[in-house]
Amino acid sequence: MTFRFKAILIVSIAIVSSTLFPAVSYYLFRDFDERYSVSMARSINEFMALSEFNTALVRYDNAILRYLSGNDRSLEGIKLIRREVDTATKRLELNLNILNTIYRDNPEMLSTLKTLESMHAGYIDDVESVVKIPEAGKKNPRVKALSTTERAEKMRKLTANYNNLVGIYNQVRILVERRQNELQFNISILDKKLDLLRNWGLAFVVLFVPLLLTLIFIIFSALSEMNKIVQALKEVKADKPKTLTTMIDKLEPLIKDRNPKDEVSNLARTLRFLGLEVREKTKELSDLVITDEKTKLFNYRHFKDEFQVESMYARRFGDKMSLVMLDVDKFKHYNDTNGHLAGDDCLIRVANIIKNCVRETDLAARFGGEEFAILLPRTTKEQAFIQAERIRTAIESTYFPFQEKQPTGNLTASLGVATFPDDGEELKILTECADVALYVAKERGRNCVISFEKGMEAPKSH
Repeated sequence: MTFRFKAILIVSIAIVSSTLFPAVSYYLFRDFDERYSVSMARSINEFMALSEFNTALVRYDNAILRYLSGNDRSLEGIKLIRREVDTATKRLELNLNILNTIYRDNPEMLSTLKTLESMHAGYIDDVESVVKIPEAGKKNPRVKALSTTERAEKMRKLTANYNNLVGIYNQVRILVERRQNELQFNISILDKKLDLLRNWGLAFVVLFVPLLLTLIFIIFSALSEMNKIVQALKEVKADKPKTLTTMIDKLEPLIKDRNPKDEVSNLARTLRFLGLEVREKTKELSDLVITDEKTKLFNYRHFKDEFQVESMYARRFGDKMSLVMLDVDKFKHYNDTNGHLAGDDCLIRVANIIKNCVRETDLAARFGGEEFAILLPRTTKEQAFIQAERIRTAIESTYFPFQEKQPTGNLTASLGVATFPDDGEELKILTECADVALYVAKERGRNCVISFEKGMEAPKSH
């Protein structure tokens, strides 16, 4: 028997002796339901729009960085990046329109949103004026590669413009915080409505003890569960994803222990679904910021941050830490011969091999193009050499589609090893040492592992 059926049954009996209490109860419950439905529906749309806005902004920024740092300047590569930039820009504009619709009756939020729109438009214009990605419709067979100086200058201008990007994120955060305050206000109103309903119930106990004892028991049972839901909602913080998990865990008993058709159970189920959706979007955004979209390995930004942490531990405890740089041999030949889709599939397969060969404590990342890096904490140069050789052997023994078209009839990789602090204590220096060893491996015929040694220099042909 559901809560609604019990309430209707008892209220029907109560109408005989009084029409006031059922009327007030119905009004308060209806007002509670309407306020909750409007508030939650609006909150869902707003949080989704803000999350999608941030996601599109990250995709736009990643596409711009890949355009400047990528080696592939072919028409297909430019078209792909141009489409990604255009798609991200449209998603940004779409979500701004959605937010404008949501905030149409809120002057304060509209003012903040106008500031966000202005900053967004200025940021996009500034980036486009610096990067100048060719239009995807032009039929130029190849785009001129940027020189090192040009790329550095563009990266310098984008870095100088990074504060604008931070400002956009801050404006989004302001919108989230204001909406959170509005949610807290709505929750306080709901609390007052619940208190008012509780007072009415207590008042009628004196007049209709036999009847109201049963009614109060049912109402307070429902209110107790609703209060649990309200308390769970109060603890949710927009900038603390773990609070969503806590809310979901608190709602589980309300779903499992009650009748599936019960209104409280349905309400808890709806909130749990919302929490799971928001948590998934938050995780997706976090993963997008630190992950290479193609290979699903970590990107250079995250790799650099983790290196600082690991080097701090290594320096403090006197541990060794090694860096392995890996480059797929003759990848340009493979890519040009078999097409970009086959080349992408090749990089994904190499990334999967690296994942399967490294330890849980190791950190694998894609540096760009066909170059990968593996950070090995608490690992000497000799141990790192063995680990690198295991990866090289795994790549050599794995079948890659079309590998017979390679000059050697097989797809292989060359690897260079450098160790902290023997070869360097900064990421740039350690990377240069590992690259030198990698170039020596290329010079010695490829498909081998070379450890950096003092005095070793990269081949002049490089």
